[in-house]
Amino acid sequence: MIHVNLKRYSARLSAVLLPIVLAGCGDSSESDGNGNGTSPTASFVIKAGDTREIQAGQLASYDFQVESVDGFTGTVTFAATKLPSEATATFSVPSVALTADGTAGATLSIQTATSTPTGTHSPTIVGASGSLSSQGAETLIVLSATGTSKIAFMSTRDNDEELYVIDADGSNPTRLTKVQKTDRTPVFSPDGSKVAFQSGRDGNAEIYVMAADGSNPTRLTNDGAIDEDPAWSPDGSKVAFTTVRDGNFEIYVMKADGTDLTRLTNNDSSDLWPAWSPDGTQIVFASDRDGNLEIYVMDAGGGNQKRLAVREGFIDQEPVWSPDGTKVAFVSAVGGNSEIYVMNADGTNPTRLTDNKVSDENPAWSPDGTQIAFASKRDGNIEIYVMNADGTNPTRLTNDPGVDSHPSFSGMP
Repeated sequence: MIHVNLKRYSARLSAVLLPIVLAGCGDSSESDGNGNGTSPTASFVIKAGDTREIQAGQLASYDFQVESVDGFTGTVTFAATKLPSEATATFSVPSVALTADGTAGATLSIQTATSTPTGTHSPTIVGASGSLSSQGAETLIVLSATGTSKIAFMSTRDNDEELYVIDADGSNPTRLTKVQKTDRTPVFSPDGSKVAFQSGRDGNAEIYVMAADGSNPTRLTNDGAIDEDPAWSPDGSKVAFTTVRDGNFEIYVMKADGTDLTRLTNNDSSDLWPAWSPDGTQIVFASDRDGNLEIYVMDAGGGNQKRLAVREGFIDQEPVWSPDGTKVAFVSAVGGNSEIYVMNADGTNPTRLTDNKVSDENPAWSPDGTQIAFASKRDGNIEIYVMNADGTNPTRLTNDPGVDSHPSFSGMP
């Protein structure tokens, strides 16, 4: 978990600072000529206002603001200190120029490694402008144990399509839903606290959300048509999905509570399997609008829809972005056999990862991008497998007579 340790660092500003100060003021002092310092003249303060929880191997983002105090003007350059081991820090902008009484915003993103030690870490946002330096404020990060990622999936092992979860190594299978109705396509929310899924429990295929332990299932959509394939936005505030409510498969997006429904695609063909880019600016999907099912991308608001790659004779589907945003894994079928591929995010260099006489489908990236989980019938029954991101070392995780499919790692949309 990431917690902001709320501290004030300047008695002079204590009356005006909100209790969300991350870094206090940086003050300059002037001399009166007799060796006596006068009171500070101008400074700036850095503030942030949200609390997050993450696991090792995940990306955490802190929105913060820099505010001028007592007429400060100048350029403030940012830095991050006290990072967890093997973590990297990136600012959305390296510096901001402040006017007197001005305010500017920026974002600090911290990518932790899967090997980051469990426990409390204290990265610090600091700023500097000439001789002025902000005083560092701790930002507490409490990381869960490395290797505790979960994989949610659909299984028919209890004679119905229900949702289960296992540890990332395949151990500790736990049933999440028990309604004797069709529950499919589970997807963990970015913070791992919730699972969105498709269910027919109320007589029609709709999008639901529940807590990660299976409690508190809540219906998000309510339409007579099929709603399926939910996909979380990276910040967890929205859910994209596929629906036939307009007569054919189109992609819609809604807030995570089911409100503010917006249609993103609008054509006579099928648009399917939406998946967000890690930065939340784009959505990749599959469409047959050009006569063949292929991979497309659009802005998160539905604009700039374009095909990523032309692969004649192939049926490309189920795209999903890698955690670092550089690649897209997808399923490609030719001659009735489906395999897992990966390509660059711009559609170049498609590379085959699996090679079997039976279908490999439903790719899902691990939070650190080093592995891909998928469903395969290679051992005679559809089971959950995991492989390295380059296709090596495929390992079977489930072993049950029922069908196990549609894996989703915790910590990813």
